[in-house]
Amino acid sequence: MVELPRSHRLVPAQVMLRVSTYKGDNSGRFIDIHTHLDKGHIWLRSPNPDGSFEGALATAIADSSQHWTPDELLARMDFSLRCAYAHGTVARRTHLDSAGELAAQGFAVFQELRQRWSDRLTLQAASLVSLDHYQGAAGERLADLLLKQMACLGGDFPVT
Repeated sequence: MVELPRSHRLVPAQVMLRVSTYKGDNSGRFIDIHTHLDKGHIWLRSPNPDGSFEGALATAIADSSQHWTPDELLARMDFSLRCAYAHGTVARRTHLDSAGELAAQGFAVFQELRQRWSDRLTLQAASLVSLDHYQGAAGERLADLLLKQMACLGGDFPVT
């Protein structure tokens, strides 16, 4: 089993240091532990028709098939990180839709952003697929990708 390096754990020691000493303020900084960076900022072009979970899921699936390219994801995800950082966030954890080609594309963009923001934000990603996705070759490919990306399998399990 491979253990995640400290740099890829959600709240490594250096983040806690930043939290406690940010600009001389020891009141703490925000750590956002449940986000969906790949789904953010699509409301204007793809609103949820009825406000339900099912409506949100169907809308995100349709939007991803029509609009999500690496450049488009990069722009939306970076905007989200800039906004969070401007409001004092020091760490963010996100699910990334991981079915089919979305996994390779989303995690590649996420890795680029993790590198760009490494001096300001600690970022961690987790795959988002149903558990049955892991039964078979597609699940094995996803698990391999997550291991390379030092990401979490689902929301709860670091790939080790």
